[in-house]
Amino acid sequence: MRGEYSSFRLYPFRRRNPRRNLDSGRRFCYTAPLYRGRRAIRQPTVSVALIFALTLAPAVCSAGFRGAFDPLTPDSKIFNRYETPSLRPLPAADGIERYFTFTTRSATPGRETSREIWLHRIVARAGINLPTLNEARVPLLRDATGLVSYVDPAWSPDGRYLAYVRTTSTAANPTIYVQEFMLSDNIAIAATPVGNPTLVVPGGGGAHRYPAWSPDGATLAFGSTKSGLSFDIYTVAVFPTVGSPVRRTFDDRSAEQQPDWSPDGTRIAYQTNFYGPDNLAIVDLTTPSPHSTSFAEPLAFPVYHRRPSWSSDGKSLYYHAPKNEDSEQLPDIWKLDLASQSKCAISIDLSADSDADVSGYLHTSPDGIEYNYFVFTSMAAGSDLAPGTPGPNIWRGEHIYNCFAPLQLGVVLQPHTLQLGSDGQNITASLSFPASTQAAGYQCASFDGPLEGVRLRNTVLPSPTLEGLLAKPDMATGGVFPVFTDKKQSGVPYIDVYWNRREVVAYLLERGLVGRDVPLRFEAYSNGVGRRFRGFAYIKLNAESATDAAVVLLNNSPNPFNPHTTIHFATGRDGTIAIRVFNARGESVRVIREGFYPRGRHEVTWDGRNSRGQEVPSGIYYAVAHGEGGAKDQVKMVLLR
Repeated sequence: MRGEYSSFRLYPFRRRNPRRNLDSGRRFCYTAPLYRGRRAIRQPTVSVALIFALTLAPAVCSAGFRGAFDPLTPDSKIFNRYETPSLRPLPAADGIERYFTFTTRSATPGRETSREIWLHRIVARAGINLPTLNEARVPLLRDATGLVSYVDPAWSPDGRYLAYVRTTSTAANPTIYVQEFMLSDNIAIAATPVGNPTLVVPGGGGAHRYPAWSPDGATLAFGSTKSGLSFDIYTVAVFPTVGSPVRRTFDDRSAEQQPDWSPDGTRIAYQTNFYGPDNLAIVDLTTPSPHSTSFAEPLAFPVYHRRPSWSSDGKSLYYHAPKNEDSEQLPDIWKLDLASQSKCAISIDLSADSDADVSGYLHTSPDGIEYNYFVFTSMAAGSDLAPGTPGPNIWRGEHIYNCFAPLQLGVVLQPHTLQLGSDGQNITASLSFPASTQAAGYQCASFDGPLEGVRLRNTVLPSPTLEGLLAKPDMATGGVFPVFTDKKQSGVPYIDVYWNRREVVAYLLERGLVGRDVPLRFEAYSNGVGRRFRGFAYIKLNAESATDAAVVLLNNSPNPFNPHTTIHFATGRDGTIAIRVFNARGESVRVIREGFYPRGRHEVTWDGRNSRGQEVPSGIYYAVAHGEGGAKDQVKMVLLR
């Protein structure tokens, strides 16, 4: 379950929309189509007993930390990396897997090349609220000496059997095994092996890697150098008895690796370096051996495309490839529609994302978009989420936020005309949805019910934004001004969101947009599936003279501070700017910086000392900016020692 522990209010269940409490961004689980094996089944509807149970326990569903994305491992405090995730299909709750496995480097000194396989509960970072870390993750396969390495985990469709590769710390003699584990909602029980591991592909006679289960859970596909010439794709029966490997690809000039079975069991996608950089190909098992093969994207860019994973409907492949298909950039997760050849990059930020494993459970957004969750390895925001913990970490995401054009968002801006040099009130944007966006299943409210609402949170992917500027309180008023207010007009919800006036003025000033009618872009996304909304409003910044366009100070940060604070300012033209500090009596304390600045945004730092290098006492101080032609601006700062 997507987890964000919180108090909640119980709403009646209708339709198939998720329901959330009034704390924006949190939602209830809901009925959804599932896939067990690869056949759709329907979750039972919520019973009276379950509703009663929900009233006694915290809600554990939430919107993603970044749009549709959730970090799953940063709080788990394993410092040797999280890599190559694999979803464990069962047990599941409301169409979301309860567990996944990952590999991590051995903690044994000098054996860091060895890997261990761990089982991890799927809990969103914002809601990880377990009594001990042992309820978040436990080891499945590890060797205390670090001499044995366990890699390439893959779960059978029924969640009972883990296929993996056992090798040495030097990657010698890779061998494929299958181990059964118990099924349970209790992670300690779920990590309990049943019997001994089964040897499926012995070591020797080549390297064997990347096992992948067939949809019926009876056969493994894997990559192997068994032919002695190159990596090829093989299959081997596991149940009812272990069989002999069968070769499925026959090109000895290239390496075929990382297989993944289509949901109907007739095709295997894999990566091949036939054209140089790895590309994706598909072998059709319904054709006579040697089977026919084709490229998933015949006209692919000449950059690597790796680790394919099928969508649950068999229509798309997920994989990782460089951002913008530029070989010099880090990888993103991509989604390729095989029929139309359209593709979309799925990205959290500018960090590297790779190794997607796609869920077999199908979900539907309020406006009818079908999607799968997937887990993947990411370097995103490692230091922000868990300072001191190196990446990568395991995240979960889906493609709606990145891959669909935004829905319409109505915006009314007040005031829409600003005078440079005057403070005035914060800027208010009244956000509303036109009929078309409401008909798509969304409402312009911070909460859900009856439709999915708008995400209002200043996380690393904030919502809403004005040209990227965050909605936030005006610190000049002590931070008491609210970020947003839910309202209604004639029974239709809308949201008033507030922006710091100085931030907006600085945005216009540093771009030389004084005296123009400027369209500002507003963007937001929805609480649950991360559906984007976009709207525009015009604003105009007037100045009485050209000198007024010289400088504007933004609020310093931090404020209050001790002893350092950064003073931000923007200039509307090239010229000399002086930044000075005065005390509450108007006495000069220090000249922080005086010099030439080009048009744009800049910053200086004050260390709480006067011009003689002495620490000044706690109190109220003013940062004053002087520009050419008599331009002047100031902000209040509070020093608390």
